[in-house]
This record gives sequence, structure tokens and C-alpha cells, in this order.
Amino acid sequence: STGGRAPESDTEKLLADVFRDVLNLDDDTDLSVDDDFFRLGGHSLLATRVIARINADTGAGLSLRNVFDAPTIAALTERIEQTTRENTSTSTRMVRIQDVKRPDMIPASFGQQSLWLIDQLDGPKSQYVVPSVLRLAGDLNPDALAQALHDVITRHEALRTLLVDSDGRVIQQIVSLDNAATRPIVSIEDLTGTDQNTLHDRVTELIQTGFDLATDIPIRAALMHTGIREWVLALAVHHHAVDEWSFPSLLG
Repeated sequence: STGGRAPESDTEKLLADVFRDVLNLDDDTDLSVDDDFFRLGGHSLLATRVIARINADTGAGLSLRNVFDAPTIAALTERIEQTTRENTSTSTRMVRIQDVKRPDMIPASFGQQSLWLIDQLDGPKSQYVVPSVLRLAGDLNPDALAQALHDVITRHEALRTLLVDSDGRVIQQIVSLDNAATRPIVSIEDLTGTDQNTLHDRVTELIQTGFDLATDIPIRAALMHTGIREWVLALAVHHHAVDEWSFPSLLG
């Protein structure tokens, strides 16, 4: 920290909280209004999270460029207040995602197109599978866990989006809620009494098995009962549906 003036206004305090959260700083970290987001450890990917939080909380409609041009709490506060005044005077309202009419055919993003092309060229099917393996201990309700994962898939369309070739154009096709609810996303398996090699082989199989991007929901899981009050949860998600930013939110 620069050791300058502490945040005083509501907007300054909001930005300080956003900086702490995005940069994973301790809640009691003292920030001044002159602290630079990038000198505190920020980078362009984290800056997109800052902008998303600011716009959601204030409706300011800032761009990523604003963080680079005004990376301190004081400078960003000034930009927010200026933008808010302009929006008020011109009756401009920030457009929310839910306000935008969705086209009948949703084109795949450039990143999704790249992943789809690699898949079509018969690249390694597991190359873009993002894995996570967790050991769990204690009383666990397998059906409740499976239902919780289905609920997450219901809320987040990216986890039930297919990449489909439509007349030479790659589009996103969102699986309906009813269809997604009937798919066996989570397998519940009893591996009690088996050795570690068997467990390892099963986890490897789940992770290294590729996804058919045109038919498979891009997430699958196996909950394995390995002993008394002991479990292993293996989760595999295709990269077109998750990235470094969103994966921690999924696990949370």
C-alpha cells in the first residue's frame, strides 16, 4: 500500500472491497485511494473481474480500458462518478445481458471454434478436459450431491451447451432443462474394498475420456465410495465451458 488516505466515500469503500476480493487480499488489508491495482498484483484477466463487479454494483458501464487508464481507487471513483452523472443527464441505462434478445442461432465464440476445430482434427480428446479430484470424509448423501450438481447445470447454460456444425457454421446449442435433467451427469459407484490402483484407473478413465462436443453435456462426475465415511469425487469439464476464472466458482 502507498500509505495514503484511506477510502472514505461509499464508492471508494466499494472499490477497496472489490480490490481485496479479486486480488485475494486479507479482509484487514489496509488500502489507500492511491493504491494501484496492477502494483498490488493485478493483471488483465483479473481486471475484467473488477469491471464486472463494478458495473454490477454501480451500473456505471465502465470498460476494461478504464482500469488501465485509471488503476487506483481514487481515479476509478472519479470515472464512476463521472459516468454516473453522464448517464443520469442523458437518461442512458446500462444494458444488461438479460435485456439483449438472443438470436435463433448463437454463434460459437472464437475460443469455442478453436476447440471445436482441434476436436474435428482428431486431436487428443482429453487435452482440453479440465479435471478436479477431491477426497471427502464424513457423512455424505450421494443423491443430494448429485442433485446439487444438476442444479448448478440448470442455472449455468455454459454447462449444458453443445458445439454443433450447422451448414458449415459452428453454433452453440443449449440443452433444454428437461433434457439436461434426464442425463446421467453423476455416476455413484461403490469401490469399497478395492485397491488404490483400481481407484486410480477409474479416475484416469473419467478424466481421459473425451467429450463429443455435439452430443455430450461438457461436464461429468463420478462419486466413488472408497471406505467407511470416505469418498472420492472426480469431476471433468470440457474447456469450452469453463476456464481459470470460472472453475473456482464451480467448485465453490
